[in-house]
Amino acid sequence: MKTVNELIAEKISDTSIRKRLASEDRTIAVYRAHPQLENIDNKLLELRKEKMLAAIDHDDKPIPAMIVRENELISLREKYISSHGIDPEFDEEKVVCKTCKDTGYSKTRTGSRIVCPDCMSDMLKEAYEEAGMADYATYTLKSFDLDHFKNKKERRKKFEAIKALFEDEKREGSSVALYCDSPRTGKTFISIILVKYAIIEARNAVYLRAEDLEDMSERKVSEIKGCDFVVIDDYSAESTLNRRIASALNSILEARSARSLPTLVVSSAPAEMVIADSDARISGKLINAVRI
Repeated sequence: MKTVNELIAEKISDTSIRKRLASEDRTIAVYRAHPQLENIDNKLLELRKEKMLAAIDHDDKPIPAMIVRENELISLREKYISSHGIDPEFDEEKVVCKTCKDTGYSKTRTGSRIVCPDCMSDMLKEAYEEAGMADYATYTLKSFDLDHFKNKKERRKKFEAIKALFEDEKREGSSVALYCDSPRTGKTFISIILVKYAIIEARNAVYLRAEDLEDMSERKVSEIKGCDFVVIDDYSAESTLNRRIASALNSILEARSARSLPTLVVSSAPAEMVIADSDARISGKLINAVRI
């Protein structure tokens, strides 16, 4: 499972290589058309090597003359470039994305760091898929409507409460939160939107259903333990009757609680029933959970 930051790092590395190659191609083309400029640059390069070696050997005597000659060559270079209409930055690596300066990250008006929307949209899409949301491409922040179920005030309250789980670094209390509501009230929609929101903020977030834990590899379980934010949807007390699900869920909640990493457990059953009827190990971790 690749995180959004790992995907961004890969793209930045690829972009860096492409920029370097493009710079080399431009330099070759300019030198081919202007061998005199290449000759000037070669002389500059050799002179700077000699100056560096003299400094290493603590031989200061020739350095003043070298500096004079270097300035002469620089002046000659600038005049040649200007008179022949050559891009003065032809041999430099060009910035591809003006928004993030090829860092992969930009900032909001409030100064918060986010994944660059201009050059990393493809990485966001891949990150959503890696985070368990391949089937929810249509669930976007733009399509999310707080008033969809005619209870805008309550849904906004839940939205902000869940968002605070991964944004508020000074939050107190349990790192486990329990979001219980009736079926068909938009719990999955709001959960997925907030996992995507966390990823946009360059956080390592994951969405899964409780039933996914039955066949989940130990490696994946281990990765989930260290995520910045995790949503476990469609949870029910009955699911913990499955020993594999109960064992995996217990180890995830235990590890994440020890590190104060926020975990949201989502269920369509009443909270009291979820806590009372779950496997004793899970019940003990949910009893003090934050109620959404």
